[in-house]
Amino acid sequence: MTTEVVIGNGFGVVLCADSVTTVGNRRTFEGARKILGLPQPHAIGVLHSGIVNFHGVAYETLLESWIHSLPDQRLGTVEDYRESFLKHLAKNLSSIATELDLARLYLREFRNRLHRRANWLRRENKLTDVAIAAFYTDLIADYDEEQVAAAESWAPRVLEILGQGSRKNIVEQDCADNDCTDTSHASIEGAIEATYGSVASAETLEIVLQWSRLFLGLYHPVDSEATLAFVGYGARDLLPSLATFDIEGAFLGKVFYNSPRTRSCIKRGEHNVLFDTFGQDFDIWRLIREGGEDPNYSKKLISRQFDNYAHAENSATVEPGAEEILTLVEGGVGDEGATSDDHRSERTAADIEALHTLIEDEFDAVATENVDRTLSTFGGLNLYSLTSLAQRLVGVQSLSLDLRSELPTVGGQVTTAVITPQHGFRQEVVTGASDHWWIGAHA
Repeated sequence: MTTEVVIGNGFGVVLCADSVTTVGNRRTFEGARKILGLPQPHAIGVLHSGIVNFHGVAYETLLESWIHSLPDQRLGTVEDYRESFLKHLAKNLSSIATELDLARLYLREFRNRLHRRANWLRRENKLTDVAIAAFYTDLIADYDEEQVAAAESWAPRVLEILGQGSRKNIVEQDCADNDCTDTSHASIEGAIEATYGSVASAETLEIVLQWSRLFLGLYHPVDSEATLAFVGYGARDLLPSLATFDIEGAFLGKVFYNSPRTRSCIKRGEHNVLFDTFGQDFDIWRLIREGGEDPNYSKKLISRQFDNYAHAENSATVEPGAEEILTLVEGGVGDEGATSDDHRSERTAADIEALHTLIEDEFDAVATENVDRTLSTFGGLNLYSLTSLAQRLVGVQSLSLDLRSELPTVGGQVTTAVITPQHGFRQEVVTGASDHWWIGAHA
């Protein structure tokens, strides 16, 4: 895993990342390069987290190739740099992998996704014709009209290349050329049949195919992704901003990505500030929110009190620590003068939900105040202080793993870079225990 921090204000922007790479769930290696800088005249740095490779090619290699293709003048906005990289990637897909290799991977990931869902249904004792049909019918119902329309424009191309019996199905053709008789891994329908054919009717298999058309019309079936964040200044920027997206994979000349997001400096008090985190940021946000567990800590805190209480019939079944909540709820229900038993009998789910919402709103209000105050402080710091702060925030996440005796998926040497509109990207190079100096990108 990874922990990365971006802090910017009117002075410039600081990028900070750890240098550990995790392989599986047992090994970590130091020395990963997670921040890449663009040379002058560009004032951009790129943060990479998540999966290391894109169809077998390291993202570092892909980014370096893109950097050398850029013009000799700055692009207009940071968002333009993100779009430029995506176009460069799509243009060079043929040099990354063959269409057959991409199709095989696409089908393999789709088949694996089906198998994971089938295994879940089996564990839930729902691997039956009726339950499978209901499960995928519910998934289909989750798509809105806009998603359905978008899926219908792309899914026919996928089925043209990977549909069962299609004359353009390159994987089936490859099977035939190599005398392969097992075609279950060579088409969308074949993957569905291999996963559910022994328990599902033809009607249910058609429902699964209907969901597949929607899903594959919108997403790449791969179950992992990488996040790229482009940070700094375009030609028209006086304040730093960032543009991110989560990249999944490629197929039929298309790069699949989601969650494109652009964030600029926000006015906090008297200052402009840009703050974001990537990868593991659990304990960073706990620190900022003062006493929370993560950005959703209030829900977790309240759930601990309510999970065992919500369906309790009397106070004897309420877990320790919920007695005060029980008193509050009972005190607000029923007629004046009613007995405690009367109050309990009149307690409703709506009462519990109302109190849940009330306390949750109070927690969120406190957390919002804490975050606003903290970010306002960030906005007034100079670059030296921002650099120190970013490094310590990454250290907080690393330290928390050590304290919990968890696999050190965050750690190693901390890499820091500073970007200003005047001097562009400069990266810190550690030369000793406390000695460091700054170099320009690709110096």
